[in-house]
Amino acid sequence: MAKQRGETAKLTVTITDSDGDLYDPTTVTVGLVDPLGAEKVAAGTAMTTATTGVYTHPYNLAADAAYGDWVWTYTTTDGTPTETQIQTETFVCGPDGDWPVTLDEAKLHLKVDFTTDDNLIETLLLAATQFVEVRSGLRLLDTTEVQYFDTLGECALWWGPLDSITSITYVDTAGDTQTLSSDIYWADTTVGKGYVRLTYGQTWPSSRGDRNNVAVTYVVGYGDSKDCPGQALAAIKLLVGHWYENRESVSDRPFREVPQAVDSLLATISEPRAI
Repeated sequence: MAKQRGETAKLTVTITDSDGDLYDPTTVTVGLVDPLGAEKVAAGTAMTTATTGVYTHPYNLAADAAYGDWVWTYTTTDGTPTETQIQTETFVCGPDGDWPVTLDEAKLHLKVDFTTDDNLIETLLLAATQFVEVRSGLRLLDTTEVQYFDTLGECALWWGPLDSITSITYVDTAGDTQTLSSDIYWADTTVGKGYVRLTYGQTWPSSRGDRNNVAVTYVVGYGDSKDCPGQALAAIKLLVGHWYENRESVSDRPFREVPQAVDSLLATISEPRAI
């Protein structure tokens, strides 16, 4: 299954000779690149010997690790003259907790009963989930978001469905960061994605007014995959099925959109932004 932010991704390499016996080559090195192309483990980093012919290297995924395919590249050198072998191994970094549609559910939809394509399907699940969330403006599972504003005031939140507001911080006229008392505002979950409202009888304090002066931290999501809208889950499966069958960006075949498919499903749950 996909790795999650905060977890440790560990590469284990087993080296065998032509007879299938474990042995230690001259060097075994590794590198790791994230989905954005950033080098997270420098190429040429020596791997740790666990036992004869078995080498490992761990990497701790940061709290903001990029979602998508991460690629290990490991290199072995041996012999005289030197022979070099370069191989790759991929893992997927995905959302924390259970996914709205699990790998097993996606494979059932695809009628796939083998494990060879698990990494590919997980990548497609991630892409489909992100597509559905962006198109609908809804986070399917509980997520903490931070949204920035220039000034304090009633404001619409970009993501929904709103569960709660964790905090509102701002820079006051003296240039100091302050946390706004929760008595001053309340979370309106009845309008659009969600709204920050001023409590009756309260006033907003003065802020500096610089760009991104105010930070609203809030929790959105349906809490559990079983509570997610069925339209969203169906759209994810449809997208995964389409991308699994069509793996290139161009085709020589004519395509026609299936009526009442992804766009129609998402139209029923996409709420207008609050104003």
